[in-house]
Amino acid sequence: MRYAFALFAMVAVGTASPALARKEDKKTDPIAAIKARIAQLRTDPQDRKCLGADAVTCLASLSLGVPLTAELGGSFFELPAPAHRDIYGRTVSATMSFRVRFNATNRDQFDDDDVYTQIDLSDGEHVDTIYFSLNQSPLFAHTESDWDATRVFDLATAVLGAACVGTDRIGFYRRYDAIQRQSSTDYVDRGRNANRYSLLTGNMKICGVTMSVGSSSQYSRSLGYGSSLRFTL
Repeated sequence: MRYAFALFAMVAVGTASPALARKEDKKTDPIAAIKARIAQLRTDPQDRKCLGADAVTCLASLSLGVPLTAELGGSFFELPAPAHRDIYGRTVSATMSFRVRFNATNRDQFDDDDVYTQIDLSDGEHVDTIYFSLNQSPLFAHTESDWDATRVFDLATAVLGAACVGTDRIGFYRRYDAIQRQSSTDYVDRGRNANRYSLLTGNMKICGVTMSVGSSSQYSRSLGYGSSLRFTL
């Protein structure tokens, strides 16, 4: 519940100018919509879900488990517009990006504990994919504290619910580690820069949802890596 409060504190307070705030007032207030949905979900927790739900329900459900904030430099959540249709009558897909902020001390600055997040609505109305860009790679995690720092358990629980993920962190980490090592592909460039790129990916079904994980590393003059966690209906 403290995370839901953090959502409002970080975004509603914001740093917007009065002019920008007045402009936003003419639109649907996303924070008010999410706040109202949170109140409903506390009364009817069985309705709490992200995948398969509309954007407001997804964000409200997530905020009850992890703290959310707008993207860096943004003062408001930009909710997807009502679904549009193309010239053939097909709904146009939509996306929305924000951050999960585990360290809420610096509201207006990027923090190493921030997790870039994107939700996809293929039909323009319902969330069918949620993507997290991890800042701490599980590929290099060894101890339980290493794995805790990746936040994968917290994120999975926020998306799928405690009833699905359970409380056994070590067990979840072992399953994650097993699937992230399902495949490995190396690409070697023996040219002037002599770069090497490695990719490890894997996926599994959990509670009717596909959980996909990936880690990539690039070796050249400097070392860089990136890891992701994705849930798809």
